[in-house]
Amino acid sequence: MTDFDFSLRTVGKEGQKGRYSQSFHWDVKHFGSKRWVVLGYLDVDWPRLEEENKLSKSEIVDLCLEQLNKAPERKKYQKRVPKPLYGTLERYKEKFVDGDQPYIIYEFVTDDPKNKLFLGEPPKHSLSYSE
Repeated sequence: MTDFDFSLRTVGKEGQKGRYSQSFHWDVKHFGSKRWVVLGYLDVDWPRLEEENKLSKSEIVDLCLEQLNKAPERKKYQKRVPKPLYGTLERYKEKFVDGDQPYIIYEFVTDDPKNKLFLGEPPKHSLSYSE
């Protein structure tokens, strides 16, 4: 595994790292009842990683998701097992932007409808897509 620095860009006044999408994503299974789409920016130097480490764009996003889905370390004497900070994130869509400071615009699927690290509230509906 390759070590690299990346961060989620702050989008809100209170330090939120993304926002819930207000669009209905019907191609996401169980959208609006068990899963929601979040939008944001990943600050990562992806052209350098492609060039130096021979990583594909897909591998870069997968490595970022792997780090984001890790739960924080348990504190001493803590009984409850910690959950990941952003819920369980899955890959949905992303767009790679090149320039002086390259970044990735992401759309990830999460299972957490009321995360304080995401701005706004997700749309909810009673109909869910099921196969």
